[in-house]
Amino acid sequence: MTTSSKTPEYRIRGASWLDVETGERSARDLLVGAGSVLYDDGRDATLIDASGLTAMFGLWDCHVHAGGMMYDPDARGFFEGVPERTIRAGENFREAVNMGITGVRCVGDADEIDLAWSSAYAAGSSAGPRVRGAGR
Repeated sequence: MTTSSKTPEYRIRGASWLDVETGERSARDLLVGAGSVLYDDGRDATLIDASGLTAMFGLWDCHVHAGGMMYDPDARGFFEGVPERTIRAGENFREAVNMGITGVRCVGDADEIDLAWSSAYAAGSSAGPRVRGAGR
């Protein structure tokens, strides 16, 4: 038994694509695969019907501290160790993707947690956003 290592390709059909620069919308098909927009030459691809939906390219959050806590009145985060912050960072990255953020710029995370997640995502060993990290 052989398995194909070919990355799946998807044709998104029927969406109204939003140009965030001009605010204009236009209907068109888009072919994507391996995390990139591809030239749509009519090749076979899995069809995704997006009729009636508005689509746009992913967003970037340019100032994050992935291991931090947004609301911490008891200063619990101050007493946490690296494992707890690492887990929270992964959960925060996953939540960002769920909200449409496909890239983040980390501006200082303790113990280089941001760099570790960046490497894991880039290697494909875990699903998450593009991470550009500053380390300490």
